[in-house]
Amino acid sequence: MFRMLTLLVGAIAAVVLITNVPEGSASPVMSGTYYGCLPGYDFQVMNSEYARCFKPATTTTANIVCSPGFVKVIDQYSDKRDACLKTNDNSLALYTCPSSYSKKVQAGPDICVKLVAADSKAPSQPKTF
Repeated sequence: MFRMLTLLVGAIAAVVLITNVPEGSASPVMSGTYYGCLPGYDFQVMNSEYARCFKPATTTTANIVCSPGFVKVIDQYSDKRDACLKTNDNSLALYTCPSSYSKKVQAGPDICVKLVAADSKAPSQPKTF
C-alpha cells in the first residue's frame, strides 16, 4: 500500500512539473517576430542597428490631352510648346494634363509628369521563417 501511494504521489508530482514549464522555455532558437517591407520597398539596414523600408522617388509620365475635335501638334505654339489644333477651323488651344500631373515643355512632344516623392517607413510586415 505504501509503495502504491509513493508511486501515485510521484506521478502527480511529475504531471505538475511538466505542466508548469515556463512559457517559451521549450521554443525553438529562432522564435522572435521578424518584420519586412511591403512590395515596392527595399529593406535597408543602417549601421547594423536601424532598419527601414525605402522606396526611391520616381517620376511617372502621361500623354497630353486635347479636347474632342482637336489633335495634338508638336512645337507649334508660343515658346515652342505643343498645342491642340481644331480640325475643322485650324484654331489652336492649349492642351491639358491628367489630374495631379504638370506640363513639361520640351523639344519634340511635350509630356505630363508627376513626381512621386521618396518614402521611408519602419518594417511592418510580419515574416515567418
